[in-house]
Amino acid sequence: MNRQLQVLLLSKGPDNEKIRRSIILEISDEDNVLSLKKKLSNITGLDANTLNIIFCGQKLPVDLNLDKLLLGQSTSLVATVSAESNGTQVINHSGDKSSENQNDNGSYFVYCKNCRELKQGKLRIYCTACNSTAVLLETEPNDWKDIFDAGPLIADCKDCDEKQKANIVFKCRTCHEPSPALRHVKRNRYDRDCIICSEIHPQIISLSCNHASCLECFISYLDNALQEWTFFRKPLGFTVGCPMFDCNAFVEDIHHFHLLGLEKYRRYQRLATEKFLNVLEERQYCPFPNCGAAFTVELFENESIVHCPECSNLYCIHCRGTDKCHCKDLANDGSVETIKTISKPCPTCKVPTERDGGCAHISCTQCRTDWCFICSKEWTTECQWDHWFD
Repeated sequence: MNRQLQVLLLSKGPDNEKIRRSIILEISDEDNVLSLKKKLSNITGLDANTLNIIFCGQKLPVDLNLDKLLLGQSTSLVATVSAESNGTQVINHSGDKSSENQNDNGSYFVYCKNCRELKQGKLRIYCTACNSTAVLLETEPNDWKDIFDAGPLIADCKDCDEKQKANIVFKCRTCHEPSPALRHVKRNRYDRDCIICSEIHPQIISLSCNHASCLECFISYLDNALQEWTFFRKPLGFTVGCPMFDCNAFVEDIHHFHLLGLEKYRRYQRLATEKFLNVLEERQYCPFPNCGAAFTVELFENESIVHCPECSNLYCIHCRGTDKCHCKDLANDGSVETIKTISKPCPTCKVPTERDGGCAHISCTQCRTDWCFICSKEWTTECQWDHWFD
């Protein structure tokens, strides 16, 4: 099937000035890089051997079929002019040097916020200075750490004529919108069993430990972690570990929690924010009914009245009076001492809490902190083992 392809030809004139030319070519499924060069040569009069075709930071080999590149309708290739006639090998979506990249064999998966679901993705590379795609990477990334954790990639930008930082962008293959890459979602190329259900599925979640779990089981695992709020690994933060018992691997990117769905992901964000605020000295919890917003505030000396950014109401941070400050009245009120005697403050938000029977496990209705009425500290398994029913 024939289609049109845009090629951006970058060259230099007699005075070394840059010439940028957009050329539309008719191509077919049988065309490869060599035939593309010949078509460009027929239009421009340039020697085909001096043309280099660039895509995703690499010079493409002459024997690579264009249909292997999975080009979208709006995707263009870049052609540069040089004395070189031999291309290098192209890197496919898995990072291996190969020209075999079938349409159903992509290695990148993204969570597309436009499609609102897990999608196959594609990688694109741009110059951070001019946003050009006419870049050649100085060093090829070998794995995900080289992309996300090893610092910026350096590329030779053919538009800037100098070395620049390269920006790697992942896009949804369906709608072409930029989307976060989910590095733990992989194709099950070696038919590994799910460690939870023991079945073989085409897509798996594989952490740094290489334990494999199918998407359905892993999403159920995330859902249970959200219900029980086990989204925390010291000192890593708000994430989850591998489903395999006693494995220390963990999810390295919170974008994977989009797999829960939009509503549950937002709940994860809200709870993680609240838990984070719990450890801050400047935290506040709005005392107004149907609000309870958590936020931080920086108070000036002798200041006690704060403004809730969520419901816009004022209250006193000491007595938590919502109509006016009652600090002076409470100073002479005997009931205050009674409250102190029969209650304990929540270790997070300091709200007085009375235990009227039941176990020692307290769930604060104000800040949602789970704490121990015996220890006056955050609830732990030690509390459960030692004095749950004291």
